[in-house]
Amino acid sequence: MFKKLLNIISVFGLALLLAMCTNMNDIKVSSPIVGFKADLTASSLAGDQVNTTFLFSTDNGSSWTPYPVLKSGSNFQVKVYDNTLSTDLTSADFYDFDWSGSNPKPSAGGTGDKATFNYGGSANLLVKVTDHHCATALSSFADGSAWNGSEGTVVYYQNGVKKASFAGSTDLCQFTVDNADPTKLWMSNVFGDGQSVMGYAIFNSSTSYWDQTLTIPEQTTSEGGVYKGSGTYDQCRQTLKIDVSYTFGADSYVWTYNFAKAPFCAYSASNWLGVWKGAEGTNTQSCGGNFNGSTDTNNITADGSVANRFHMDNFWGDGVDAYFDLNPATNYWFQTVSIPAQTTSEGGTISAGTGMFDQCTGTFYVACHYTIGGCTYNWTYHFSR
Repeated sequence: MFKKLLNIISVFGLALLLAMCTNMNDIKVSSPIVGFKADLTASSLAGDQVNTTFLFSTDNGSSWTPYPVLKSGSNFQVKVYDNTLSTDLTSADFYDFDWSGSNPKPSAGGTGDKATFNYGGSANLLVKVTDHHCATALSSFADGSAWNGSEGTVVYYQNGVKKASFAGSTDLCQFTVDNADPTKLWMSNVFGDGQSVMGYAIFNSSTSYWDQTLTIPEQTTSEGGVYKGSGTYDQCRQTLKIDVSYTFGADSYVWTYNFAKAPFCAYSASNWLGVWKGAEGTNTQSCGGNFNGSTDTNNITADGSVANRFHMDNFWGDGVDAYFDLNPATNYWFQTVSIPAQTTSEGGTISAGTGMFDQCTGTFYVACHYTIGGCTYNWTYHFSR
């Protein structure tokens, strides 16, 4: 009886052992047989090192999981996921990848954001992630795009003593390369004080990601402020980060500018048709003092004969027609509006005026000058839905 029982146990144990051996061909990545590491220490994402993991695919990228079942002899793909950013790290975002430290070596994608391996029973995966470097080219910053410069928190000092801090604005700026110095980039709208308030930065011609630096030499702007600072740029990703100070006598303002390109939308004439509200803001006049203008509801229609010419039916709130032209722009700063000189049906004379539109936000403004009854009235129309 004991011998028979021993035989039964032996058969059961052999079956269990065979089952275990069979299952060894289906290895979960949590097994010590598979090791993996993403080395971000030489990248701008070094702080995310401990919060980065791998995702695996066994179906040629159709689905991804952190816990795959890997079968001996089969291929699998791997990519890097940054939990801090909640996104994959990709070549399209200007990261470079080196999987050559892995064992086995990748069978494909050895320098790509997705590498392919053949599983032979064990794997030790290593990828080094670095930031891609693009040669310095200031022309790409001055390509007619608008730039949003977020000031973040602005700290106010008086005679060197901190007095207050406040939330800064996001300044819409234009960049232009200096005609005489190709390393000098001018920016408009310093501190959000108007497009005519200019400052410049000198860019270092970089040889790697880490020496993309710039300086704002001490300079006096057109409004009398002393502007200076230093920072970094990213040629590939088209961003700038600049620590600046702006001083007027005893008063100084300190902040960090973070610049990114503003969106640009292709021109579409049909988007400007329909009902709009035109806020006049402050009116000045040649026959008296300033006064607050009205907000005029206008139905805007296409001219029908002249391309990109539009008519409003309630100019200055007087229920009269006036027409204006939009320029079908190919970059942000060419999105211009012009109102030609014309005479309205009530006998008033409109002098030529200009402005800008923004196809993305669906807004536009135009300077207006209207002479009627012996007086000239001036205002800037701001139109929105």
